[in-house]
Amino acid sequence: RKKQPDPRETLQLFEDHLSKERLKFIMAIDPGVNGAFAFLTTQQYAVVNIPTLERKVGNKKRQAFDFAEIWQTLEPFLASPLKRNLSVIIEKAAPNAGGGKKDTASTAFMVGVGGWMYELLFESLKVTRDYVVPRSWKSKMQLLSKDKEDSRVKAQTLFPKAPLWRKEDHNRAEALL
Repeated sequence: RKKQPDPRETLQLFEDHLSKERLKFIMAIDPGVNGAFAFLTTQQYAVVNIPTLERKVGNKKRQAFDFAEIWQTLEPFLASPLKRNLSVIIEKAAPNAGGGKKDTASTAFMVGVGGWMYELLFESLKVTRDYVVPRSWKSKMQLLSKDKEDSRVKAQTLFPKAPLWRKEDHNRAEALL
């Protein structure tokens, strides 16, 4: 079984690469509580899960964003000269309110938190960002009407060194795509 890479080590290598090469780069975000950050240049890429923690809500434990760790993850790219070379793309997620599998109120709330958290962060730092709806990027990747496993397999093909070995790595895959 392959060991998942340490996120801090992964990002430090990518940051070192950017500092030396002074390259333009993209930060792509799958903003869900189980989402991921992908960092890409024409020569290199890195992807890590969005940091989370467990919170007790009533008598249930739920995953929640770990705001301090999110800042620790993103700060080297946002509060440094590297910021000048950054383009941010955020998936514009929406809760599933109808059709087959409906999201719970808690899930819908976390989708909203994720969307607005990044809006606030990037606006406060004057970082330009673009939004993409899932239908748009999935169409370009020929993944419309496909499931998350298909996204993971496609990303493995395009990014063979990315840590996408497990089925649950589909959010990393979608951030890369």
